[in-house]
Amino acid sequence: MKNKKNINGFIKNHSALFWYIKKSKQTKISLNLLIETILNYGTLDDVRELFKLLGFKNVADIFFKTIKNNYRCNYLPPVKNFFTLFFKKCVRSAFIYKFYLCH
Repeated sequence: MKNKKNINGFIKNHSALFWYIKKSKQTKISLNLLIETILNYGTLDDVRELFKLLGFKNVADIFFKTIKNNYRCNYLPPVKNFFTLFFKKCVRSAFIYKFYLCH
């Protein structure tokens, strides 16, 4: 992955959120777990940094794939509701902007 060093740095900067994982294994977590943890417990600045690092669309895609598979969905209910509405609105807005204003 091209951003592996940046992702590892991001995880190290937010290691307190991954307190239950050994320090030596924190950089080996999946993107699903990284996104889930930051959206559930991170600050607004953490979420913005995550979007810059992984890309807004990539975060939204992983989020929707995770909530679609309810057997492994650990998002807090208010977080799940908020980001479902947020991503749907932003994706729709981006599509409308791209389709109508960029042609």
